[in-house]
Amino acid sequence: MKLTDRLLTDEFIIGGVWSDNADFKDSLPGNLTYSYSNNQLYVEFIDTDFNVGEVWGTFYGLVNRTEIVTLTNVRVSHTKGGSVQYTKIVADSMIIDSKPITDVDSFFHREISFTYNNLKDWSWVNPWNSDDLNKSYYYEEPALKKYKLESIGGLLEEKVAPIEKLKGICVQEINLSYTPYYKITLNQDKTIKELHELIYRISLLFNLFLGKKINIQFLDFPSEIEDISGNKIRSSGRFYTLQQKERSSSYQPYPPYSYDIIADALGKYLNIFLLNFEKIKVIIQNFSVTFTGGNYVENSFLDASLNLEVLHREFFSGKKEVNDELIEAKELIKSALKQIRGELKEKILSNLNNLDDTTLRKKTLELLRDMPDDLLNKLNLEGYNFNNSKGKKDFAIMCSNTRNFITHGSSNDQLKIFSSVDLIKVAKILNIVSEYHVMKIIGLEDKDIIEAISHKNYYQKVLTNLYEFQDLN
Repeated sequence: MKLTDRLLTDEFIIGGVWSDNADFKDSLPGNLTYSYSNNQLYVEFIDTDFNVGEVWGTFYGLVNRTEIVTLTNVRVSHTKGGSVQYTKIVADSMIIDSKPITDVDSFFHREISFTYNNLKDWSWVNPWNSDDLNKSYYYEEPALKKYKLESIGGLLEEKVAPIEKLKGICVQEINLSYTPYYKITLNQDKTIKELHELIYRISLLFNLFLGKKINIQFLDFPSEIEDISGNKIRSSGRFYTLQQKERSSSYQPYPPYSYDIIADALGKYLNIFLLNFEKIKVIIQNFSVTFTGGNYVENSFLDASLNLEVLHREFFSGKKEVNDELIEAKELIKSALKQIRGELKEKILSNLNNLDDTTLRKKTLELLRDMPDDLLNKLNLEGYNFNNSKGKKDFAIMCSNTRNFITHGSSNDQLKIFSSVDLIKVAKILNIVSEYHVMKIIGLEDKDIIEAISHKNYYQKVLTNLYEFQDLN
């Protein structure tokens, strides 16, 4: 089996000869370990003269006649197993190609093919069709879409790779597997790490579409190999990088944003998403953690509150209206400060300037008011009616009080805050607010967003008037 046949979500150990020189002088035998589950990538040797703590840009391995491994950002460590000392060359990523890559920062490409785990649950038409008359299956190329990505200067294409392309074979004798994937072709060269960053960013949006965290399964770039006659044959290389294995405490049986809703306008959504990525990066990354359930209750609430802060700052008015009385009061206080020196004066001035900033209470309230009634009608938190002004205000005040209490503490026993039990539900409602606005920003229609949120299992405990849905939390 070729190394490029293995996925970024696999586990494998493979032997080879290794060297810190691309010409493989003074090479050593060792085993390469790649573990998706344990987030590990290293080569292990039985003792060497490498010094612990040494750091190199690259390290090379020859694993078969056509594949050379280039490990990147490597460092040396030692371990012991009984009386035997082992040397580990630990790496952050690796490139599999027909040649060693001596300068990773100058390893450019314009084309990358990729897929994510679970993409088949969401993606385009199965290419296998049945012939009921002959009780057989045949492969037929499905209609595949293409999208212009003006935001990055490129083209995104749907692709499908059948495991077997055979016709007229009985179902009992054939593996009807297929792999949906995408190919991006750019107008300008990018380094392999820049291409990986692009595919990672796209995965964060797909996390929302599928309602769960997904990871990259392969990142392939075009390459060439030589046959025994010296003729060049088109081939592909593969880039591996460490990524946290997806784990989720909330089972999502099917994608809330269906392929039929997204596919026709995916190019539009991706263009807006990528153009605004730096503005919404924190929100999108927090969603990835949220869907895995990998956060403490208070942290989940704080992350959800931060999402609203970022959303309001980047896409809504960041300053509140300041009346004449407040302006006059600020000027009087500043005049009085002339008698004060040092840190106390700076602290008071800083607090005065912050009076113009919109509070979390007002941000939450404005974002709630900017949501459709059809979605607000579904929000279900005991004691709060999101259909009227008082319900929204009370909820916003409690969010602000609770955030301040968690981050700063308070000796005020009369301060009303959410209980730890309520925080779980409150964080979900805040995430609904953020998800609605993010999806609205990238161009989705209200009805599609509401339907998707209603079908997202993570939100079921705080929604009412649901579609028929099996509660699996």
